[in-house]
Amino acid sequence: GTIKNVGKAKNEVGEVTFISGKASDYKINKVFGWLEVTKNDNIKITVTAASTEKTYDGTELIDKNANVTGEGIDVSLYKVEAEVEGSATHVGDEGINEVKKVKIFDAAGVDVTKNFNIVPVNGKLSINPAELTLIAGSEIFVYDGEEHSNKDVTPVGLVGSDAVKAETKGT
Repeated sequence: GTIKNVGKAKNEVGEVTFISGKASDYKINKVFGWLEVTKNDNIKITVTAASTEKTYDGTELIDKNANVTGEGIDVSLYKVEAEVEGSATHVGDEGINEVKKVKIFDAAGVDVTKNFNIVPVNGKLSINPAELTLIAGSEIFVYDGEEHSNKDVTPVGLVGSDAVKAETKGT
């Protein structure tokens, strides 16, 4: 028998040819053995989910990319498919970008994932605060002995349908 990938395979006795003596003088019992390939602990494939950040814009941040590196192996000889899942929308969202599933294929397209020690490394998705400027209203008054005010406040930098209520305060 033969075996290439991690697992077990029967190793069966095939055709028997006597070099000397006669086969008819024997009752031949063929007992199979086992061939086994185990993972090589010196080979590791690390799949690192992307870490990304952006300024708050009201939309979800998603980055499904991953970086693949190998220790004791040339990963460019394999096709690695990584499923990465995570999202963040608001400042302070947890935003873990998690490696959920990894599949590794050889040049022939055979799934050889079980042959490798895979080290998943999660990434981080971060939302940074957007700039919001609140401009207090300005107005010119002619002195008349009365108190005057302008409670208008104009927000600049709000995102999407976000809204604020603000007013000036007296001195």
